[in-house]
Amino acid sequence: MPSAPYYREQARLLLKWANETQESGVAKRLTARAQIMLALAQRGEETGEGLLDDVLEYFNEQQMLGGRGRPERA
Repeated sequence: MPSAPYYREQARLLLKWANETQESGVAKRLTARAQIMLALAQRGEETGEGLLDDVLEYFNEQQMLGGRGRPERA
């Protein structure tokens, strides 16, 4: 299972890419993903349990709410 430092590094990279892109939709998705990574890092430090369940629950919620997170079509 990934560690808290791993999740923080992933968040850092996602935010870097969000800052560098010129497409606002992509930047929003990358920022949202970075927020998830930071939350996972924090939860991993606190409990170390249930992270996969949380990620799966978030993914399923997004799918039920219209599939946010899918690539935009031109």
